[in-house]
Amino acid sequence: MIRTSLKLLSSTRPNGMIDVDFSTTKPNSNELQSEKCLQKKMLMFLRSTLVGGKSSNEAEQCFFSGKPASGSETMRHAATFGLDAHVRKCALQLQDQSLLAKLSAGDLIALEAKYHAQCLVSLYNRARQTKSSKEEQIDGSAINQGIALAELVTFIEDARADSESAPIFKMADLVRIYTKRVELLGTHLRGRVNSTHLKYRILAHFPDLQAHKEGRDILLVFNEDIGLAVMKACEHDADSDAILLARAAKIVRKEIFNLKATFTGTFDSQCQISSVPNSLVALVSMILYGPNIKTQSSNLVTPQAALALSQLLVFNSFALCRGGSSNSLIHHQESETPLPLYVGVLVHSKTRKRELVDALFELGLNISYDRVMSISTILGNNLCHQFEIEKNVCPSNLKRNLHTNAAIDNLDHNPSFTTAQDSFHGTAISLFQHPRPEASGEGLIIMTVSDNSHISKQVYDNLPQSYTDVPPVAMNECVCMCECMCVHV
Repeated sequence: MIRTSLKLLSSTRPNGMIDVDFSTTKPNSNELQSEKCLQKKMLMFLRSTLVGGKSSNEAEQCFFSGKPASGSETMRHAATFGLDAHVRKCALQLQDQSLLAKLSAGDLIALEAKYHAQCLVSLYNRARQTKSSKEEQIDGSAINQGIALAELVTFIEDARADSESAPIFKMADLVRIYTKRVELLGTHLRGRVNSTHLKYRILAHFPDLQAHKEGRDILLVFNEDIGLAVMKACEHDADSDAILLARAAKIVRKEIFNLKATFTGTFDSQCQISSVPNSLVALVSMILYGPNIKTQSSNLVTPQAALALSQLLVFNSFALCRGGSSNSLIHHQESETPLPLYVGVLVHSKTRKRELVDALFELGLNISYDRVMSISTILGNNLCHQFEIEKNVCPSNLKRNLHTNAAIDNLDHNPSFTTAQDSFHGTAISLFQHPRPEASGEGLIIMTVSDNSHISKQVYDNLPQSYTDVPPVAMNECVCMCECMCVHV
């Protein structure tokens, strides 16, 4: 019988490696009983040396946070390989260099890792938050790429239907059209589009489309025989169309309710585009002008009709519709897009008729009459507050640092009808400003609508007493026309 014994040499290498000499000797009857004990001690020594050797104090520290164990908290031992795999996945996702350095020494079981349950849960939560934020960033880009692919598929279908002979598509041309459309939708592509992946995505929508390699180019050609067979076998399915419509509505509604709009009292140049999601504008544009990718790419500026319809759809969208008629639904201010706000204020300023504003509101074309009066009250109170701050009354569209002329005249109104009880005599002041290309002036700073949550939305603030009570002015003149000093009362 021959056994193998391990002999630990006293010399060590400069890099910290330990030399172990394996030699074969004949068994000794006196050592047979202690052989298992010796092997067990040597294996424990080698294991502690290769792992790194922990002191008793380090072994009682939390593997994730490094905190020592306290009397009230119990430390748990790593006992499964599933825990090790999950921790490594979270560490890679978070790019936690400290944790990755610890895991490089071995698995959690071999390292005899101990941890607090709260520290492990904190690691999982941080990884989950990082994953959700990345998915939200990718979500918008994936939707835009899906829209471009749908338009590209429609372009191929239209070309096939319009051509008398089977068309041939060059893959390089399709990649160029697809890239241009994705960038127009607002998605920045890093690098070039992978033509192979795009080819497989197109082929998945056309079972009778085949790819042929011609030199360095890839040509997509329809197989007429297979195409005719598939077209005859596949008939119109209304249920599938309804399911597709429901999925499209679900995608658009998700983006509508994630987008919050706030009216500040003014309309900037980009307010219409920023108030509606891109997926809704793309869907409306497809309905109005067709889903052909060339037609959509030709519109460098989003058409006003598509923006107007998209704003009305957002304004009349509700997250949850309870029982009752559509007239009883309440529009939230977060869903008020610029178009219904502008139409409601414009109609009221031109006609001053509540019935007309409410009639258009019931049709879903503008905001309600009460909302118009609320905005008017808040803007009026803002102007009065601004006048009090500046100690000056001037129109809100007046600009500073501009050459200004004024024309002053009497304004008299003497009513001639018999039921009149009073008349009006005042002064009219007209201001004229002259802006130049190099000096357009500075606008006044007016409080916005959102800054007035503490102000009543139905009652105007009272004007200061100095606005209505004008003290009389009299010129003292010496009646006797003498050079003496006269006292006038």
